[in-house]
Amino acid sequence: MAITGFAYDFTSTTDEDIRDQMLKDFLQNATNGQSRETAEEIVKTLASQLQSDRNALRKFAKEGGVRLSHDWWLARRDPTFSNP
Repeated sequence: MAITGFAYDFTSTTDEDIRDQMLKDFLQNATNGQSRETAEEIVKTLASQLQSDRNALRKFAKEGGVRLSHDWWLARRDPTFSNP
């Protein structure tokens, strides 16, 4: 439900700066206090729901301060992850 509401609001806004801030806030709120593994699942699910590039979303999340796993570690643990 939260992802659906976010996706609607996100796609209804045309200003890139606002969209970037919305995405950053969503990722920080969703991953705050979570393990890296759980944060990875959140990013994976969000990328799937938004039909977005998972690697680009991970990069954006990391730049925004979200704690995620190292690429090499994730590539060993998740067969659906493609190391850029």
